[in-house]
Amino acid sequence: MSRLPALGIRSRKDGAAPQHSRSRSQRAAIAMGAAVLVLAPVLSSAQAGAGTPSIGSVTFSGQVAGTTSLLQSVPGQFGTTLHGCQVGQESTQIIINVPNGNVILNGHKTAVKGAEITLNVTKVGDTEHSTPTTQSGVVYEFVVGSKTYSWSATSGTVSTKAKGNGGAFNVGLVPTGSKPGGIPAQSGGATKPVHATGSFSSCHAWI
Repeated sequence: MSRLPALGIRSRKDGAAPQHSRSRSQRAAIAMGAAVLVLAPVLSSAQAGAGTPSIGSVTFSGQVAGTTSLLQSVPGQFGTTLHGCQVGQESTQIIINVPNGNVILNGHKTAVKGAEITLNVTKVGDTEHSTPTTQSGVVYEFVVGSKTYSWSATSGTVSTKAKGNGGAFNVGLVPTGSKPGGIPAQSGGATKPVHATGSFSSCHAWI
């Protein structure tokens, strides 16, 4: 859809103004052994703040379409700032925060918020394959109005580098509730598959 403050950047773990530390569908996906990739809302560098460095990009096709930059830092709630990429307390989880903005959803430009890309792997510094039942993969999640949209990886690969030195993913995702053990409510507004290809050059370490 877990951060500590660092260098003046307030994170999700600190309990103060999280965007959504771990979403309902993420918790459900983890509970059923699924890997999660959650995408944060899409925002241009100018919207996120002039001069914010890019650390990569993600391209989507399917129910969600388009390309967005991944930024070194993004605005959070209540005036806070979040790391664009954060290694979780468990080093095998990486959370990418994408700025609020617009995506092409069901063929229409749509404002989204609270989106993340969460990568779960079994070993950092390797390339792992996603299947409907493996723990390695991705969940893509965001909010439109009061409705959550959630997709989980069932195919493709996730690659990570040690010590937060970036990674890449090329995965096919389906509505989260359609994975083995899932329930329809976990998908929210997600009804069709999405393909996501992206890479990032760095990720802030857990403190």
